[in-house]
Amino acid sequence: MSQPVSTAMDSLTAALKSNIIPNQEYLLQGSVLDSAVEVLLHRLRGLCDNVDSGPETFNDHEMCFSIRGNSLQPLLLRVRRALDYQDMPWQLRYIGQPELG
Repeated sequence: MSQPVSTAMDSLTAALKSNIIPNQEYLLQGSVLDSAVEVLLHRLRGLCDNVDSGPETFNDHEMCFSIRGNSLQPLLLRVRRALDYQDMPWQLRYIGQPELG
């Protein structure tokens, strides 16, 4: 039997029913023309919840790991820590498909 194709909405609904709080993270990688910086900052402010306080500076160190096991696809992990706040805990992120159900 083939599994039905799940959509992002199906995954979100399953996560909410399981009391899993979805986390959103945005990664911007590339160059921005000087003439478009203000437009980009305006759009980013619209995505964030701290529009009144302005941008926050940070200094993080992130390590990427690719662990190859018995499966065809490697396990992708990212470990991040704040360099400017040494007492903060490290963050471990799993990159891949969630195992729901």
